[in-house]
Amino acid sequence: HGFTSLEVHYPAALERFFVDVVGVVRLSSVEVQARLRAIAARSAAGPDNPSPLQTAYSDLASLCSRIHQDGTEQDIAAEYLKRDLQNLLFLPGQPAPVREDCVFLLPDARGLARLCGKIDIGLHFPGLQSYFADVVGLPSTLSTDQCLDALRALKKSNAQEPSETQRIASAAYRHLEKDYGRTMRAVDLSLTFQEEALLF
Repeated sequence: HGFTSLEVHYPAALERFFVDVVGVVRLSSVEVQARLRAIAARSAAGPDNPSPLQTAYSDLASLCSRIHQDGTEQDIAAEYLKRDLQNLLFLPGQPAPVREDCVFLLPDARGLARLCGKIDIGLHFPGLQSYFADVVGLPSTLSTDQCLDALRALKKSNAQEPSETQRIASAAYRHLEKDYGRTMRAVDLSLTFQEEALLF
């Protein structure tokens, strides 16, 4: 079955009329998934060509925000869509990543996720943290163990410029501070730094 989206033909001001009066379904999760998969299949980002996926995810972020503001976040269609979006992660020109392997870090932590074996979605879709964190449910911070793994990998790597090493280490220390006390006792963390040269 095909889908016809009325927003293509009519102004957004008529949305409430079509939904509340005519009974048109506000959202079709199947249609959203089909559109996103189609965009992902033909998406290739270049230095002068922002990914069509960036636009698609921006539109989804606006849609989810509008649903929330309208007070319809408990709407069944909206809940189904939100659940389905959690499994629709695509990267331009790359295979679809596994959700559990992904995080969304701020730009100042660029390069940190890779050192602990994670994929930083923020590198591909800057400015969309609220969508990927709140809707998709990706972590926006790293755990203590992940930060320590990143610092160990950074120690072994000689490929970084000293300033870049310092920048990445600073990001790891900020994430350690955020996670402080939740997954590791202070004394354990102190011992780790005494036993391993993880200060740069």
